[in-house]
Amino acid sequence: MNVVDLFVSGGIKGTDGVLSSPGLIWRAGTNSFAAGSGNLNTVQAMATGNDVIVAATDGGGAASDELARSTDYGKTFGSALSTNHTKKINALVFANDTFVAAGDDGEISLSTDDGATWGALKTNAFATNTDDIDAMVYDKVNKKYIAGGEAATTLLYSSDASTWSVPTTMPASHPGTASVLCMATDGNGRVIACAGAYVTISTDGGVTWTAWADSGLGNNIYDIVHTDGRWILAGYAEDFRESVDGGVTWTTVDDGHTATGTVAIQSIVETGTGWLFATGLDESVYFGVLSIDNGLTWSETYRGQTIYSLIDQLPWCGVLVDTGPHERIVLGCRGGETWYSNWLEAGAGIVEQGSNSNGEYVIFSSGLQICWQSGLSAACTTTYNANIGTYGWSFYYSSAQSKTFPKQFGAAPTVMPTGQSTSTDASEWVTVTAVTTTGADFRPRSYQSATLKYGYIAIGYTA
Repeated sequence: MNVVDLFVSGGIKGTDGVLSSPGLIWRAGTNSFAAGSGNLNTVQAMATGNDVIVAATDGGGAASDELARSTDYGKTFGSALSTNHTKKINALVFANDTFVAAGDDGEISLSTDDGATWGALKTNAFATNTDDIDAMVYDKVNKKYIAGGEAATTLLYSSDASTWSVPTTMPASHPGTASVLCMATDGNGRVIACAGAYVTISTDGGVTWTAWADSGLGNNIYDIVHTDGRWILAGYAEDFRESVDGGVTWTTVDDGHTATGTVAIQSIVETGTGWLFATGLDESVYFGVLSIDNGLTWSETYRGQTIYSLIDQLPWCGVLVDTGPHERIVLGCRGGETWYSNWLEAGAGIVEQGSNSNGEYVIFSSGLQICWQSGLSAACTTTYNANIGTYGWSFYYSSAQSKTFPKQFGAAPTVMPTGQSTSTDASEWVTVTAVTTTGADFRPRSYQSATLKYGYIAIGYTA
């Protein structure tokens, strides 16, 4: 059995020698957003191979934005950036070497230096300055920025993100009154915008749009993605809706989650070729579902907190970042938190392994680190209490056994002790009494005076 096979049950999925963890193992990022600073509304990466990511919160409901920047693929976010925005930022796009930020009251600003500094606010073409922008994409085929937001008839397009125009053909109002909350492009000149449970389509960069059509979701659509010729949307309803004809007709796809109450699926993120990860809320329980076949089928990967999923908040946004040899998925959550997960390509899983007098270790590309040591021994000769129970057994223990890991961890790992009985009649075990980044303390115990053999496995993330 190899390492990949061994840790399938722990959340790392091994298939044909590929070690991968997209949407299965999540790590908390370090960011400048204060606790309770609000929902992380949007996160956007630069072009392929660049390490810059920009994220924004809604300011915890305050009338201000909070924008931060990462230069290490989303692992850490620096201090809040200075902008001219006075309202919350809801959408970010990167295209033509430019970041574009947009939000409430139609405020729009640009950064041409990788998100480090932001220029003056641009004038939008909305009917009033109180119309919010909630969604934005860039259509690379028609070379147009497209934005949508408050009131379902509110759509804009621009060639440079500085001067904005109203479409020449605006879709008529649909039966609902919801805003445009999300939109997506297929990369081939087709854009779909969503408002309420309805969709509208543009194939000319947002200049003209089709009439609103009912997706059949039955409630607000929160996110939409395009993958492998198929469109998938989700929102304030159980299950997904799928279209294979460019958004003209829609059918239901089971989300792989057994609902116990009202379900809302907030975010769908592409996590690699053919892989999609979606997060939702079932009453008060957070859950995540994963697809490895372009959204054809889904399975639940976590419900609430589990050993391999640390997320306990509902992500509002996500982005897939090409980091070079690997890809990283970055999610933004409520309370200004950021989380990230990695995709590890075949042959690139193990980046370091070794051994020393303290044991053996292996480090994977995601930062996952495993240390272990066997063949340790301790004399259990100190009597805790004599003549316990019917058979008159005594309880013996050893002195504290302090062991140093063969490789330091970035944070205290999970440590699992192992023990080996010295005879068929003995009952012996080992407990962990303390754990740090550099080592752990063990206390072997036995129902007879004996020398106990033991070892351990420690799993965490590298320093």
